[in-house]
Amino acid sequence: MKKRCLFLGCAFLLGLTAPNQPALAQDRYEQERTEVENLLREYYEACSEGDWERARTLIAMENPYAEKTLGKWAKECGLERYDIIRTDAYHLETGDCWLVWVEYDMAVEDMEAVIPGATTYVLCKGKNGWEDCTGSESAALEDEVTQVAWTDEYMGRMVDVESRYLEVLENHPELAEWADALADLLKRRRMEEAEQGEADASERYIVQDGDCLWNIAEEKLGRGSDWTILYEENRDAIGHDPNLVRTGTELMITYQ
Repeated sequence: MKKRCLFLGCAFLLGLTAPNQPALAQDRYEQERTEVENLLREYYEACSEGDWERARTLIAMENPYAEKTLGKWAKECGLERYDIIRTDAYHLETGDCWLVWVEYDMAVEDMEAVIPGATTYVLCKGKNGWEDCTGSESAALEDEVTQVAWTDEYMGRMVDVESRYLEVLENHPELAEWADALADLLKRRRMEEAEQGEADASERYIVQDGDCLWNIAEEKLGRGSDWTILYEENRDAIGHDPNLVRTGTELMITYQ
């Protein structure tokens, strides 16, 4: 049977305001909020150009495979650019970190329609600039993220992106074919890296009753937000709706 599970991968960010902030703290809050939002806009601009090396210099991502997926390899498959629709940032008291929601349209060469998408990041300021700490959060930070993720506003935003994504693929089969081609390319590139010793071994995983991609990615890859990588690598087995995971489906998981 198919299990519909809540996907916590599209986003975490709601653009909520931080209550009772002193004036100086509020000034820093607004400055950093603008900084992280602009930084991620630049990050996606670099990915649009296929310049994943530049993207890595902007933000130290926990999983460097993200830049290849969003930039270099997607460009090989015909990605033209990311058009940023909105960015929202929410300050987390735990660890003085930020949740940043990035919503975008993916424009593909020779395609009139675009593919809606959204990704979330947990950013912390390190010695060398902003770092993505998704997947390495403390228990307290993880709890704070979860509290935001389960709000009605978050849920509504996530469902909206998901419904538009599925509608586009249904109405534009050429884009569904492109998404499948991208998934195939990602598989080949990951296999090539594994053969060259640039990636760790893979394993097969059988979906259990109650599983969803977020939980599997969190357990196997160390961060739930890597569900997008897991989905692209297993799109053929899962189908076009990542919210529907069939119990007993065999997934390929490649470790970095």
